[in-house]
Amino acid sequence: MNEKIISLLMVITLVFMSSITLVPNKVSADSNPAIDQYISVKSVKKNKNGSITIKYKVKKGFSPGHSLTSVNISAGYSWPAKYRIGSQHNYYKAIKNKKGTYSTTIPKPKLKVIGTQQMQLKLWSDRYATSKYLKNVFNYPSSITTKRFKITKSSAIAEYIGVTGIGYVIKLYPGGRITTAATGWMMAYTGTGLGVIKGFPPKAAGQYYQVKTYYNSKGLNVQTKIWSSKKSYTKKETPIYNKTRVSKW
Repeated sequence: MNEKIISLLMVITLVFMSSITLVPNKVSADSNPAIDQYISVKSVKKNKNGSITIKYKVKKGFSPGHSLTSVNISAGYSWPAKYRIGSQHNYYKAIKNKKGTYSTTIPKPKLKVIGTQQMQLKLWSDRYATSKYLKNVFNYPSSITTKRFKITKSSAIAEYIGVTGIGYVIKLYPGGRITTAATGWMMAYTGTGLGVIKGFPPKAAGQYYQVKTYYNSKGLNVQTKIWSSKKSYTKKETPIYNKTRVSKW
């Protein structure tokens, strides 16, 4: 009878241990024991051309393949599910499997998307799969748009001033309220959070505006400069208003 109980306990223990292996426990964003035993990531850097370089160290070698003992590890990115971008546009590539320090470069996305790339390591075998979040990298155009225009009598009394930026139409309302409307690029990024810019002068016919839009690691930047007249701008006088608002990623 005791032997039956011992055998039953052994079976329960084996099943429990198997469940741990097959369904890895949830881990924090920067820790995953299943992957960490093999790989440590030194840095994740976005390059000027939009590609991303990941430097990593293989601490313990592994054998890729499709056997019960194989381990496959790749590096790349996924688009967040809320973006509604098909998984076929995610990108991963296999990394080195021998001990050593390496780097791999992930190419710039082919999609014209302004938004977040979630950089990850993925591990899979014939028994289970898991992933390790590394960091967010932001995909955006590197160009800058600069629009200059004079306020006419009709635009001075209009509800707002519309300026076409990169991926957005920027709307400047009286009192300095800024909103955006998506255009052109696939807008995985919402472009919210510009809010109200303080000290924004009332619109008046004859004023000369310069609105510059660009993206960087902080988000969408909207720089607004206003001169009392085009003549003042031409003479390079100090603008009566000069502020930049950022819609953070």
